[in-house]
Amino acid sequence: MCYRRIHVFLAVIGFFAGGLAILRILSGGTEPVRAQDPPKPEMRIRFIVEAASRPSLFSRGSAVDDQHAWVTWPGSDALRRTVDGGKTWQKLRLHPEDEIKFGDLSGMYIRVYFVTPTRGWLLADSGIWQTEDGGETWRRIFTELASDVQFSDLKNGWLHLSDQDWQQSYLTCDGGQSWQACGSKQKSSDLTPSDVYFQNKDLGWAITLKVIDGQKIFGVMQTKDGGCSWQLLWTTEKINPDEIVHKVYFLNEKEGWLAGEGVLYKSNNGGRDWKPIYLPEHTAGVYDVYFANRMNGWIVADLDRQSYERTFLLTQNGGKTWQRLTDGEVVNLFRSEHSQYQIFGDWETGRLLKIIVSRM
Repeated sequence: MCYRRIHVFLAVIGFFAGGLAILRILSGGTEPVRAQDPPKPEMRIRFIVEAASRPSLFSRGSAVDDQHAWVTWPGSDALRRTVDGGKTWQKLRLHPEDEIKFGDLSGMYIRVYFVTPTRGWLLADSGIWQTEDGGETWRRIFTELASDVQFSDLKNGWLHLSDQDWQQSYLTCDGGQSWQACGSKQKSSDLTPSDVYFQNKDLGWAITLKVIDGQKIFGVMQTKDGGCSWQLLWTTEKINPDEIVHKVYFLNEKEGWLAGEGVLYKSNNGGRDWKPIYLPEHTAGVYDVYFANRMNGWIVADLDRQSYERTFLLTQNGGKTWQRLTDGEVVNLFRSEHSQYQIFGDWETGRLLKIIVSRM
């Protein structure tokens, strides 16, 4: 559902003391509206491109094809990219003159999302920034914070904005060239969708969080209209109020998986109920999950809560047993030409990892 609201009215222009005004003829009388001031210039920032080392296996980012990928990186060189399939990597360092506009990257949490080799978005404390040249220059399109941005295909996308008083979803149906508010504006205290997974342009699921008497309660929400409205399906109160969930993924309209703290959950009814799938001993937080089909799946998890060393686990029997992989095994598997490993069409982590390991 991507639409434009068109308001038709009869306008009469006249001159009044104090300047030019417009009279709108409405069904209750006339309402004077002063002519708008010219729009303020867009805020733009620049990044300096320099050579960089290859990112780690567990980097977060965005990959649009087998040549172009971007990752976020701690520190002042927080953004890195490759344009040659991982053969070389570049760090994108904020131009010193633009730090006052964007903020200090070294202490900022940012996220990056691209839909083409040139068009992408940077989610930061200073708002949402859009690039048309692969990340070297950016213009700010929203000043508010964004909990997430996701696309179901090259044209249809969704993002969610919030400030201290309100939150609002936006849609695009032209690949991000324009964004339109959809659904009703909500209070900032209402449930916020984040870490969204869209199966198509209408159907999607999201993680949400609410705090009750100091207790954090996580939940799963669902949308059937592209993210304009959301319904709460389930909360961790039903199993364990102390549970933390990080990511949701659905294979189809019914079968889904939910990444929790040392536990993977599965749903067979579209997210209304979840049953635990227990993982190997000492596995801590699960941060990402993907299933190519009912049997073959991957998760990203911490080995333990002390070292927070991350690893990949693989199942080939629907989650009954899991194989913990060494970094070397991950590299070999993701570089394999065997058809069963070419399964990362809609898994951002998998597409990105294939590029990272391709030149190792």
